[in-house]
Amino acid sequence: FTAIHSMPPRALLAGTSAVALLLDSADAPGTRAIIDADTMLAAGWRAPGDDYPRSLMGSIAHLRQTFLDAQHYRTVWDIYRETDGASRRPGYDFALEALQPVLDGALPVVFPATRLDEIDRALSLANEFELRLVIDGGEEATKATSRLQDADVPVLLRIDFPAKPRRNTPNLERLEARARTIGRQVTDAMVQSALGVDRDTRVTEPAGRFNERLRLWQERVGTPATLATSGLSFAITTRGQHNAGQFLANLRLAMEAGLSHDAALRALTVGPAGILGVDRQLGSLEAGKIGNIALLDGRLGEANTRVRWVVVDGVPYEQAPAAADDPDDDDQPDEPAAETAEAAGDDGVPVETDASRVPATRTGGDVLIRNATVLTMAQPGMLEHTDILVRDGLIAQIGRGLGAPGGTVAVDATDAWVMPGIIDDHSHMASDGGINEGTLSITAQVRIEDVLHGDDLTLYRAAAGGVTTANVLHGSANTIGGQRAIIQMKYGVPATELQFDDYPRGIKFALGENVTRRRNRFPNTRMGQEAVIRRALTEAQVYQAQWDDYEAEVRQADRRVAPPRRDLRLETLAGILSGEILVHSHGY
Repeated sequence: FTAIHSMPPRALLAGTSAVALLLDSADAPGTRAIIDADTMLAAGWRAPGDDYPRSLMGSIAHLRQTFLDAQHYRTVWDIYRETDGASRRPGYDFALEALQPVLDGALPVVFPATRLDEIDRALSLANEFELRLVIDGGEEATKATSRLQDADVPVLLRIDFPAKPRRNTPNLERLEARARTIGRQVTDAMVQSALGVDRDTRVTEPAGRFNERLRLWQERVGTPATLATSGLSFAITTRGQHNAGQFLANLRLAMEAGLSHDAALRALTVGPAGILGVDRQLGSLEAGKIGNIALLDGRLGEANTRVRWVVVDGVPYEQAPAAADDPDDDDQPDEPAAETAEAAGDDGVPVETDASRVPATRTGGDVLIRNATVLTMAQPGMLEHTDILVRDGLIAQIGRGLGAPGGTVAVDATDAWVMPGIIDDHSHMASDGGINEGTLSITAQVRIEDVLHGDDLTLYRAAAGGVTTANVLHGSANTIGGQRAIIQMKYGVPATELQFDDYPRGIKFALGENVTRRRNRFPNTRMGQEAVIRRALTEAQVYQAQWDDYEAEVRQADRRVAPPRRDLRLETLAGILSGEILVHSHGY
């Protein structure tokens, strides 16, 4: 490696990253090694400390409020300049000023996102504020390739692959995983010791479970090749790996899984240079570009290939051959002869995996249920020997002897009973990162819809029990908590496909001991809860009055008028007062 992309420690908005040359300090006085000091804005999903926000949905709400504040800051300054100082001069805010290049699209924002739901969250937030997004991680990027390509979002792909699954040797597998975590080599003696423990334990892993673990590992290792084939812009990063040996070993795994030599080269050179915006200086060997060169003694990706020289900004550095006992050496002991990495044959032990959770029948929204006993829960009540025709997801007809267009899936429901799907009216399923933002007593700005995820097994199991709909609520740690989401039991779909369309907004209130048990936060009594609610709604009235006054002024003014600051918390409370938002009150 001759250059690095260095990012600040994780925070909600941590600051800008930088691209720098890997020069020895003696060869790069001052800041000569820095190529770009403002490459990307490094963002995250968690704030440090114990204050607001502590939950994932609180963090997203805080990010949303921050970007809204930056937009408002830009608007009021634009109006002030347009009116030649006739309006009140806004205050200068260093943090909001720093976000202006992000809102303008001049500065990309990079979010860590490995799972599909994290990628979806980053895409949704970027779309909401028209941000230039870069994904850092991308473990499940292959599941979101279309959305990433449509939004022109590149991926900084981690290849910190876990150890290949082993069957019936859990101690050896844990040893290898631990060694990878700390960046150390596993010796033959350590392998034999772990195998001895496994032999004494006589563990037998069901074939179905092992095959699923192996499939997921192969899918992960094959991610670089899949992304390269898709045409998505990506670069391979060393994040999560402890030494060059481990990185090169993982790169070889990716190439063995189908990543071509040319694609690997691009993902390490011109790919990252383009994503980082330094392709005029780095990434290829062309006249006028910075003299960064790597000299290998073989073809990239071959087992015995080593880097012998690197030239950084014209300064040569010779790489000493790795010693036999060097922990950075990627040579690993031979696999035990009795071990196999191939899929195991069927041993007859039933195992539930994601593959077995795929519906055997897909209707596409059209289905004819024949000859059932139907409990309509409406007039005329129970109907025997009755058909139900569903078209485009809606009930089209109920009656006997119904026909259906060709290609419609038909289900023989003779001797079966059919009823409306069960509605779970108070649930916390399919939510990620905690269902309470308990740092404050009023957190009306947080939203369950921001933290939904479609791979919660509760969705699959609830559907098996007849549940089709759930009202997913914020927890009861707050007097006024967050906003709800109404979802369908669709296991395995992206979070964006879980919600119903156009349902009334709702919010969670909590009255009783759950709120008062927090001793480091007001209120601690039931009368305190009443005072908190009254004060919050009174502030919402004042807030709405400010917006009403602004809109009246806009109708009469002959120039642009600076709007009030949008406050997501007060805006939601005002929606409660107007009747737009329904209240679900948890009472005892």
